[in-house]
Amino acid sequence: MKLTKTVLKQIIREELKNLQEAKTIKYKKNDWKKYNKLVKKGKSVMIQTAFGGEFSWEEGDGYGVFASEKSGREIELSHDDIDKIVVY
Repeated sequence: MKLTKTVLKQIIREELKNLQEAKTIKYKKNDWKKYNKLVKKGKSVMIQTAFGGEFSWEEGDGYGVFASEKSGREIELSHDDIDKIVVY
């Protein structure tokens, strides 16, 4: 596929549209069920911690959240560790 100006502009428009659809939300401990449902529906839910880490939401419960790093390693975060949620 030859990358022409027109094709490049189309790709940039699509990426900008995707960025605008992302929603950043302040995390509340009692909302973990809502984020579990979003993940099951196929949405991407990203976790941002107060210390700067970013993780992908896998599954949450009353005690904390199972998440994965970009490398694929799974970790468990407490609800207090989570600062913001970004939903795509």
